Amino acid sequence: MKQIYALNVCRSARCWLHLMLVVWCGVAAAKSPVRDSAALRLPVQTDRVAAGDLVITASQIRAVDPVDLWKAISFYDPSISNSWEREHGSDPVYGAGDMTVRGSKRWARDEAVKPSRPLYIIDGALVDARKFFDTDINDVRQIIIRKDPVSLAQYGIRSADGVVEMKTQKPVKGPLKVRYMFDGIVEWADLGSYDLMSASEQLALIEREGLTTGSVASMQQHKASGKNVDWLNQLTRTVFRHRHKITVDGGDDNVKYALTGRIAPSGKGVVEGVEKDILGLGAYIEYRYKSFRISNDLTYDKTAKNSKLFGTLGDYARTPRWLDPDNGHGGYLKTMGHEEDAVRFENPLYELTLGSHNECRTYSIFDNVRLSLDLGAGFSVNGRFSFVRDLIRTDTYVSPASVRYASQTTDSYTGRYGIARSSIQTYDGAVDLTYRGSRGRSSYGASLQAGIFSGTYNMESYAGVGIPSDKMGYISFTKAYDPDTAPYAWRYYDRTVSGTLSAHYSYDERYTVAGTAHLDRSSMLAPGERTALFYGVSAAWNIGRERFLRRADWIDRLTLSAAIGTSGAVDALNSDYVVTYSSNIDNEYVYNYYLVGASVNFMPNPDLKWRTLVSRSVALQAEFAHALRLRVEYYNNDSKDLMTVDRLPLASGYRRNVSNGGRVRNSGLEYYLNATLYSRPGLSVSAFTSGSHNRNRIGELPGFFAAWYNEALSEGEAPLSEGESVNAIYAAESSFDGTTERAAGEAVAAGRAEPDLKGNFGVNVTWGKWHFGAAFDYRIGGQTFNRTLYDVQFGSPLYNLDRRALNPKYRRAFDGEPVRLQRFVERFDALNFSAVQVGYVFEAKAAGKLYMRNLALYLTGSNLFYCSGVDMQRGTVYPYTRTVTLSLRATF
Repeated sequence: MKQIYALNVCRSARCWLHLMLVVWCGVAAAKSPVRDSAALRLPVQTDRVAAGDLVITASQIRAVDPVDLWKAISFYDPSISNSWEREHGSDPVYGAGDMTVRGSKRWARDEAVKPSRPLYIIDGALVDARKFFDTDINDVRQIIIRKDPVSLAQYGIRSADGVVEMKTQKPVKGPLKVRYMFDGIVEWADLGSYDLMSASEQLALIEREGLTTGSVASMQQHKASGKNVDWLNQLTRTVFRHRHKITVDGGDDNVKYALTGRIAPSGKGVVEGVEKDILGLGAYIEYRYKSFRISNDLTYDKTAKNSKLFGTLGDYARTPRWLDPDNGHGGYLKTMGHEEDAVRFENPLYELTLGSHNECRTYSIFDNVRLSLDLGAGFSVNGRFSFVRDLIRTDTYVSPASVRYASQTTDSYTGRYGIARSSIQTYDGAVDLTYRGSRGRSSYGASLQAGIFSGTYNMESYAGVGIPSDKMGYISFTKAYDPDTAPYAWRYYDRTVSGTLSAHYSYDERYTVAGTAHLDRSSMLAPGERTALFYGVSAAWNIGRERFLRRADWIDRLTLSAAIGTSGAVDALNSDYVVTYSSNIDNEYVYNYYLVGASVNFMPNPDLKWRTLVSRSVALQAEFAHALRLRVEYYNNDSKDLMTVDRLPLASGYRRNVSNGGRVRNSGLEYYLNATLYSRPGLSVSAFTSGSHNRNRIGELPGFFAAWYNEALSEGEAPLSEGESVNAIYAAESSFDGTTERAAGEAVAAGRAEPDLKGNFGVNVTWGKWHFGAAFDYRIGGQTFNRTLYDVQFGSPLYNLDRRALNPKYRRAFDGEPVRLQRFVERFDALNFSAVQVGYVFEAKAAGKLYMRNLALYLTGSNLFYCSGVDMQRGTVYPYTRTVTLSLRATF
């Protein structure tokens, strides 16, 4: 059944949601002091991290999605957003990583060239997004999303887009143990947003509009065939995947150790031809002698991803359903349709029978050494050193038998094999001297850290064409280089030296101040701006410790805090500030032995600056009667020195160069609320909710840059306008005289992509050894451009369209070229049933009968229901999926 409902349904749901939250908060506040033991509850910050940082524990992550780390993180932090998820859905090959925290901070085109990515850290070591999100979710002990100005300042030029830090599980003291973890996952595609016409409906629409499929005869043949192929169901499947992990660990006061192995050998995706397999090995050892400790964590991971289809799900969905994919002899037609048809269609089922593929294999080695030494008298030394080596091998093969070559002659260079190889090798080290002390009612501390980072990044690609047969799919069988794709290679280096000075002071647990200064000297910066300085300062007042509130036993904590700080990001390419040349291979110098000349690409700017984020925040954190915990934070962040373009004098020989001059502001409000509603021996009930509101606005926009930027816009790209959102949705008004629709005027800002409120809520129940949890995420307000309705209006009925095309109300006669109209811009409200989990922890006696020390079973359903006020197709590249996961955790 279709699961996209009318807007009034979601509005009613919102009203009920608001009412439930009000009643629930009132009930929670009235409860007596109880203990919160919920696994799904939203976290409240601890003193080990800055006040504005968000901490997510391992149990919370696995309760929402025990398979996909990205989905779990984005669920718990509503301030996270991305530009790709609506199209790529649950694509296991595409992966996560391109995301923004607390709003967009750059121009949209910059995001396309060099997407925003937070700094990803595993146990203090810098890693890329792929390594971070390929980490086994069972290895995660804690995720910290750093948004506090003081926290961000500590990472300097790498942290303006946020910092996401992972702390992994480490062995604990005890006898040798063998732990086994199993996840069995059933997954199927959520196709509820696709409401396409049947074959008979589409043929009727073609006749109604006075068209034919090619001729009267072919039209009658299609009608008589009675074919009605559901292409989406043909190309998707229900899959069963399984993952296994074995850990052998133990240790005593001096030595701890762990050996791990994990495998996911059946990583089929719900789209035919998509697979992802993972193999991982790890070894950890820790030695402690008195106050000295040293550890080494070594992991090796191999990830193999493959996709056989090169089109998108949305493209295949538009294939007419009257076509016959079968040739009647146990095979598939290469192209479908009669010879008289105006358009012949690619048969994706035929493509699946070929050797064509897009394979990506990643080999990763990660070694992280950490040490600490307590010097006494409050002093300690901590150090770390990490080595990361990644090799990514991508092979793309298009068979010569592919439908893409259907129009080419037999002696042409059909078939293509492309190879891309890239590697990353980084060394990252730091050492810090820390002092902590106290005197009377005062406590204080300081830390001085020095760090060094060295990274080398390589990439090369080339392709050959002319392959004799489908079975000869490798580069060695090609006849020549691909004339449309020249061989390409690049290499760049990142050499950064940094220093950080941090200090804090607290008096009587009432007043706390903290500050950080961070200095970077980096090869990523332009020659004239190689040194960058950042700072962060915060202050907190624990009002609950004041005398006038000390007798209020029901107040456990009431803290008001404020912070300001700066952090940076490097958006420029090396060619923006260093002279680069291009070889003129089409113009040889005849009198100089046919040498090839070179020319300067464009005028570099050696004084180009980095992007600076100025973060400001004010927060209130409260805990009442051990049952209600609340955090509310307001932030106002400025992104300054955005990359722009300046006009140059004609005498320079160049028209323009890259400079700094843009500014974007993000302001918003976030809240996190946890409550224990009921607690008695053997039974507890708790609930949580959180929300984020963000507003984005362009503060400064140079006129020449705006004109240059807007002149080169492609279809669907939004122009820049000072005072408007970076994510503004532009569309033109239209007029309709009852017969024909026309565009009226130029496109203007008709909406904004940011929601008014985005967040989550849920409930947890613990009854004896049983646990139950349910979680939902939502968005309220904001707008989206309904591309599905646009296609209904302007799409050809020769391609399958949304069923609303049958209604003349949606498919009007239009005077002029297709244009984005304001009637396609709709308010975007949505509610998603994110997760439901049922778990049972066996008693030690029952586990012992099975020769186990511990045994637990969990059944988790993820993304089981979605409701939106906008009726449009989503997951148009790869579908969203629903999963049911059975997890077993056993210790021997």
